[in-house]
Amino acid sequence: MRSIHSRTLLFAVTSVLIVADTSTGIEFDVSTIYSLPMVLAGTTHNRRLLWLLAALLTSVTFVVYIVQIPADAFTLHERFFVNRVLAVVTLLLIAWVLFIWMNSVGTSEAQLIKEQEEKIDAAKISTRLVEMQEAERRALANELHDLVGRKLAVLSLNLNIAKGQLLPDRPARIDSPLAACWA
Repeated sequence: MRSIHSRTLLFAVTSVLIVADTSTGIEFDVSTIYSLPMVLAGTTHNRRLLWLLAALLTSVTFVVYIVQIPADAFTLHERFFVNRVLAVVTLLLIAWVLFIWMNSVGTSEAQLIKEQEEKIDAAKISTRLVEMQEAERRALANELHDLVGRKLAVLSLNLNIAKGQLLPDRPARIDSPLAACWA
């Protein structure tokens, strides 16, 4: 929506300037008045629009000159023609500078987006790594718990077997230290 409004404003300003340049007999500094639409085109970040406007203003610059010059007054060294040529050179330089600026801004934005995506990917990988380490830690803890539980169960069985094989008076002496261990 904003782009449509800025383009409408751009063409309105350009049209007003072209009409003023064409309809008045005043010698405008074309490079100054036509640079305003060029700068407005630069703010849209639309490269095609910028070069379209540069071509339009270049054409209009010479068409207005042709309309305003008296018949048979044209020479390559005529003052108004030289001014118009210099104005076109200025417009094209402005367009070129704006084009370079748009490219650098576009590159910076693309690079910033790429860096942000890389950070998001790194965060996802880091989160996944932590999740895998936690799962591995839980699995190891469960395995150790089961291993120790099995060994204690085997030890308890072996002690009960050993206790049953002793003489009848010995189990009482063995029970008291074992009961203290299990308590």
